[in-house]
Amino acid sequence: MQQSDYSPVNRPLQIASRGSRLALWQAEYVRTLLEEAGYSGRIVEVKTTGDRVQNRFLHEIGGKGVFIREIEDILLRGEADLAVHSLKDLPVETPEPFCLSAVLPRHAAGDVLVLHPERKGMFGKGAEVGPEDILSRKGMKIATGSLRRACLLREASDDVVVFPLRGNVDTRIRKLRESSWDGLILAAASLERLTELAADLDVHLLRPDWFVPSPSQGALVLETTKNHQLRGFFESLCCEKTHREVRFERQLLRMLGGDCTMPVGIHMKECDGAAVGVSAVVLNGKGESARASIRLSQTESEDSAALGRRVLRLLREDGLDSVLAEKSPVFSQSFQGRGGQE
Repeated sequence: MQQSDYSPVNRPLQIASRGSRLALWQAEYVRTLLEEAGYSGRIVEVKTTGDRVQNRFLHEIGGKGVFIREIEDILLRGEADLAVHSLKDLPVETPEPFCLSAVLPRHAAGDVLVLHPERKGMFGKGAEVGPEDILSRKGMKIATGSLRRACLLREASDDVVVFPLRGNVDTRIRKLRESSWDGLILAAASLERLTELAADLDVHLLRPDWFVPSPSQGALVLETTKNHQLRGFFESLCCEKTHREVRFERQLLRMLGGDCTMPVGIHMKECDGAAVGVSAVVLNGKGESARASIRLSQTESEDSAALGRRVLRLLREDGLDSVLAEKSPVFSQSFQGRGGQE
């Protein structure tokens, strides 16, 4: 098939996406990028195992891979040309014959606390929330389906009550409004993309030096087969800055042996033209953590393997082995949420 076959008149590029409101926003964002480059696109909705199984924890049904298997099947059959994913939803190893052709410019990487409508004003307007804020409000009830987020809350306070909740972003915000919870934790990028969902609610950034984001959080990626004839074009859409950051984050996660069952935060950020900041945290359900935070030059960060070993050494010095040995539960009750993205 020649490149001209993908023209609006002949054949638009088929963009595979999950069917949630957030996923479709992301797919439409990519479709717009394709149109700006002279290609038309059509979104193909795919229902994945992660979307169908709505009454079990993510790690119980196979981890983050349950959101992409059916999508990769249609890529393999040639029924779609590319897929759009939140990179944090992908396993650290990409199976053959697929590749991550382009990492797009990162949206907000952090996490936010969305307060129940009756809790407006609990914190100062626009204030970042830190562990001391959670500790000072005894018995806060907060919903999340993420082990990392639950463990970070438990690290801040033994009194926090964590309610398990999965589901698409709009589903979770609806459940928050109907609940007696104080708040709900979401990825900041989800509300950056779907701002209208929480327009009337208080939304506070969780202080990133404490609430270290999930590896690759906020980054979108295009997945294709390695032999797709437009792979070179897709690669041209890559944001090199974001790619450098998430490549390290995923490499360190791989070095830790991590997957969605490990409560871990890893974040690299190019602070200015010459400096890079790296933060990492590994947690358990007992409220224990091992942390590492360093600032280094752009040149020092170029050898990601050496940097990964350096961060691992700092984590071990801060008690990594002891943290990993503890497997205490962190949720307050049996699962009552619905399936969906973190």
